Amino acid sequence: MGEKPIKPAVLQPLEEDKTCEEVAEFIAEKKDLILRLVRETTERHAADPAQKAALEAAAARVERGEMSLVGMLALLDHKVQQELLYHPRLVADMAPRAFDFADIAKLSDWEIQVLLREVTQADCVIALKGASDELRERVLGNMSERVRTFISMEMGYLHDLRPQEVLMVQARIMAQVLRLAQQEQITLLSVRDGS
Repeated sequence: MGEKPIKPAVLQPLEEDKTCEEVAEFIAEKKDLILRLVRETTERHAADPAQKAALEAAAARVERGEMSLVGMLALLDHKVQQELLYHPRLVADMAPRAFDFADIAKLSDWEIQVLLREVTQADCVIALKGASDELRERVLGNMSERVRTFISMEMGYLHDLRPQEVLMVQARIMAQVLRLAQQEQITLLSVRDGS
Protein backbone atom coordinates (compact mmCIF):
# COMPACT_ATOMS: atom_id res chain seq x y z
CA MET A 1 0.00 0.00 0.00
CA GLY A 2 2.21 2.80 1.31
CA GLU A 3 5.47 1.16 0.29
CA LYS A 4 8.25 3.44 -0.81
CA PRO A 5 9.61 2.83 -4.29
CA ILE A 6 12.92 1.01 -4.35
CA LYS A 7 15.75 3.24 -5.45
CA PRO A 8 18.15 1.76 -7.99
CA ALA A 9 21.57 0.92 -6.63
CA VAL A 10 24.19 3.57 -7.27
CA LEU A 11 27.53 2.14 -8.23
CA GLN A 12 30.33 3.49 -6.11
CA PRO A 13 33.71 4.00 -7.71
CA LEU A 14 35.95 1.01 -7.03
CA GLU A 15 38.95 1.44 -4.84
CA GLU A 16 42.25 1.26 -6.67
CA ASP A 17 42.57 -2.40 -7.63
CA LYS A 18 45.96 -4.01 -7.16
CA THR A 19 44.85 -7.55 -8.09
CA CYS A 20 46.24 -7.40 -11.64
CA GLU A 21 49.65 -6.33 -10.31
CA GLU A 22 49.51 -8.99 -7.57
CA VAL A 23 48.81 -11.70 -10.15
CA ALA A 24 51.70 -10.47 -12.33
CA GLU A 25 53.97 -10.48 -9.25
CA PHE A 26 52.84 -13.96 -8.30
CA ILE A 27 53.55 -15.26 -11.81
CA ALA A 28 56.99 -13.66 -11.83
CA GLU A 29 57.86 -15.15 -8.44
CA LYS A 30 56.32 -18.60 -8.89
CA LYS A 31 56.82 -19.29 -12.60
CA ASP A 32 59.89 -21.50 -12.13
CA LEU A 33 58.23 -23.41 -9.29
CA ILE A 34 55.03 -24.00 -11.26
CA LEU A 35 56.98 -25.14 -14.33
CA ARG A 36 58.98 -27.55 -12.17
CA LEU A 37 55.83 -28.96 -10.54
CA VAL A 38 54.15 -29.44 -13.90
CA ARG A 39 57.23 -31.17 -15.36
CA GLU A 40 57.66 -33.46 -12.33
CA THR A 41 54.03 -34.47 -12.34
CA THR A 42 54.04 -35.13 -16.06
CA GLU A 43 57.18 -37.26 -15.74
CA ARG A 44 55.50 -39.38 -13.06
CA HIS A 45 52.02 -39.70 -14.54
CA ALA A 46 51.89 -39.09 -18.28
CA ALA A 47 52.38 -42.41 -20.02
CA ASP A 48 52.28 -40.98 -23.52
CA PRO A 49 55.78 -39.83 -24.65
CA ALA A 50 54.19 -37.41 -27.15
CA GLN A 51 52.25 -35.80 -24.32
CA LYS A 52 55.44 -35.36 -22.29
CA ALA A 53 57.27 -33.91 -25.27
CA ALA A 54 54.43 -31.47 -26.00
CA LEU A 55 54.39 -30.24 -22.41
CA GLU A 56 58.17 -29.86 -22.36
CA ALA A 57 57.99 -27.85 -25.58
CA ALA A 58 55.32 -25.58 -24.06
CA ALA A 59 57.35 -25.16 -20.84
CA ALA A 60 60.42 -24.25 -22.89
CA ARG A 61 58.36 -21.64 -24.76
CA VAL A 62 57.27 -20.15 -21.42
CA GLU A 63 60.90 -19.98 -20.29
CA ARG A 64 61.90 -18.23 -23.54
CA GLY A 65 59.04 -15.75 -23.19
CA GLU A 66 57.26 -17.04 -26.31
CA MET A 67 54.20 -18.22 -24.37
CA SER A 68 52.61 -16.99 -21.16
CA LEU A 69 52.39 -19.17 -18.07
CA VAL A 70 48.61 -18.78 -18.12
CA GLY A 71 48.64 -19.89 -21.76
CA MET A 72 50.49 -23.06 -20.84
CA LEU A 73 48.23 -23.74 -17.85
CA ALA A 74 45.21 -23.45 -20.13
CA LEU A 75 46.49 -26.47 -22.03
CA LEU A 76 46.41 -28.67 -18.94
CA ASP A 77 43.60 -30.98 -17.95
CA HIS A 78 40.95 -29.20 -15.81
CA LYS A 79 41.71 -31.35 -12.76
CA VAL A 80 45.42 -30.63 -13.09
CA GLN A 81 44.64 -26.94 -13.07
CA GLN A 82 42.66 -27.43 -9.87
CA GLU A 83 45.37 -29.44 -8.14
CA LEU A 84 48.48 -27.95 -9.69
CA LEU A 85 49.93 -26.39 -6.59
CA TYR A 86 49.36 -29.61 -4.67
CA HIS A 87 49.25 -32.89 -6.64
CA PRO A 88 48.92 -32.26 -10.38
CA ARG A 89 48.26 -35.29 -12.59
CA LEU A 90 47.58 -35.56 -16.28
CA VAL A 91 48.39 -33.17 -19.10
CA ALA A 92 45.93 -32.57 -21.91
CA ASP A 93 46.87 -32.43 -25.56
CA MET A 94 48.87 -29.35 -26.44
CA ALA A 95 47.41 -26.78 -28.81
CA PRO A 96 49.60 -25.37 -31.55
CA ARG A 97 48.97 -21.69 -30.80
CA ALA A 98 50.41 -19.47 -28.10
CA PHE A 99 47.62 -17.41 -26.57
CA ASP A 100 47.58 -15.30 -23.44
CA PHE A 101 44.60 -14.35 -21.27
CA ALA A 102 45.11 -10.68 -22.20
CA ASP A 103 44.66 -11.66 -25.87
CA ILE A 104 40.94 -12.15 -25.22
CA ALA A 105 40.76 -8.37 -25.68
CA LYS A 106 41.81 -8.91 -29.33
CA LEU A 107 38.86 -11.19 -30.10
CA SER A 108 35.89 -9.72 -31.95
CA ASP A 109 32.84 -8.64 -29.97
CA TRP A 110 30.92 -11.62 -31.33
CA GLU A 111 33.70 -14.03 -30.27
CA ILE A 112 33.81 -12.54 -26.77
CA GLN A 113 30.05 -13.02 -26.53
CA VAL A 114 30.39 -16.65 -27.64
CA LEU A 115 33.03 -17.15 -24.93
CA LEU A 116 30.92 -15.46 -22.25
CA ARG A 117 28.11 -17.96 -22.86
CA GLU A 118 30.55 -20.70 -21.81
CA VAL A 119 31.99 -18.99 -18.70
CA THR A 120 30.28 -18.87 -15.31
CA GLN A 121 29.67 -15.47 -13.78
CA ALA A 122 31.73 -16.51 -10.74
CA ASP A 123 34.74 -17.30 -12.96
CA CYS A 124 34.20 -14.08 -14.88
CA VAL A 125 34.29 -12.02 -11.68
CA ILE A 126 37.54 -13.60 -10.45
CA ALA A 127 39.28 -13.56 -13.84
CA LEU A 128 38.39 -9.93 -14.54
CA LYS A 129 39.44 -8.90 -11.03
CA GLY A 130 42.97 -9.87 -12.06
CA ALA A 131 42.76 -8.49 -15.61
CA SER A 132 43.98 -5.28 -17.18
CA ASP A 133 41.62 -2.32 -17.54
CA GLU A 134 41.63 -2.82 -21.33
CA LEU A 135 40.49 -6.43 -21.05
CA ARG A 136 37.88 -5.60 -18.43
CA GLU A 137 36.40 -2.90 -20.67
CA ARG A 138 36.29 -5.22 -23.70
CA VAL A 139 34.61 -8.04 -21.79
CA LEU A 140 32.22 -5.88 -19.77
CA GLY A 141 31.31 -4.02 -22.96
CA ASN A 142 30.00 -7.28 -24.40
CA MET A 143 27.58 -7.95 -21.54
CA SER A 144 24.05 -6.77 -20.97
CA GLU A 145 23.77 -3.79 -18.67
CA ARG A 146 22.27 -5.96 -15.92
CA VAL A 147 25.08 -8.55 -16.04
CA ARG A 148 27.76 -5.85 -16.40
CA THR A 149 26.42 -4.11 -13.28
CA PHE A 150 26.34 -7.39 -11.35
CA ILE A 151 29.89 -8.40 -12.38
CA SER A 152 31.24 -4.93 -11.58
CA MET A 153 29.61 -4.93 -8.15
CA GLU A 154 30.90 -8.43 -7.37
CA MET A 155 34.44 -7.41 -8.35
CA GLY A 156 34.12 -4.50 -5.95
CA TYR A 157 33.22 -6.87 -3.12
CA LEU A 158 36.11 -9.25 -3.75
CA HIS A 159 38.93 -8.73 -1.29
CA ASP A 160 41.84 -10.93 -0.22
CA LEU A 161 41.74 -12.88 -3.47
CA ARG A 162 44.81 -15.08 -3.79
CA PRO A 163 46.80 -14.59 -7.01
CA GLN A 164 46.88 -18.36 -7.60
CA GLU A 165 43.06 -18.41 -7.59
CA VAL A 166 42.99 -15.76 -10.31
CA LEU A 167 45.67 -17.58 -12.29
CA MET A 168 43.78 -20.88 -12.25
CA VAL A 169 40.45 -19.28 -13.18
CA GLN A 170 42.09 -17.40 -16.05
CA ALA A 171 43.66 -20.67 -17.20
CA ARG A 172 40.25 -22.37 -17.05
CA ILE A 173 38.75 -19.63 -19.23
CA MET A 174 41.66 -19.87 -21.66
CA ALA A 175 41.09 -23.61 -21.91
CA GLN A 176 37.52 -22.78 -22.98
CA VAL A 177 38.89 -20.30 -25.55
CA LEU A 178 41.06 -23.06 -27.01
CA ARG A 179 38.12 -25.51 -27.07
CA LEU A 180 35.97 -22.95 -28.90
CA ALA A 181 38.81 -22.37 -31.37
CA GLN A 182 39.06 -26.12 -31.98
CA GLN A 183 35.30 -26.18 -32.62
CA GLU A 184 35.83 -23.25 -35.03
CA GLN A 185 33.39 -21.07 -33.10
CA ILE A 186 36.12 -18.47 -32.70
CA THR A 187 39.43 -17.95 -34.46
CA LEU A 188 42.76 -17.23 -32.87
CA LEU A 189 44.45 -16.47 -36.19
CA SER A 190 43.88 -12.72 -35.97
CA VAL A 191 45.14 -12.76 -32.38
CA ARG A 192 48.25 -14.72 -33.28
CA ASP A 193 49.02 -12.51 -36.27
CA GLY A 194 48.47 -9.39 -34.19
CA SER A 195 45.88 -7.99 -36.60
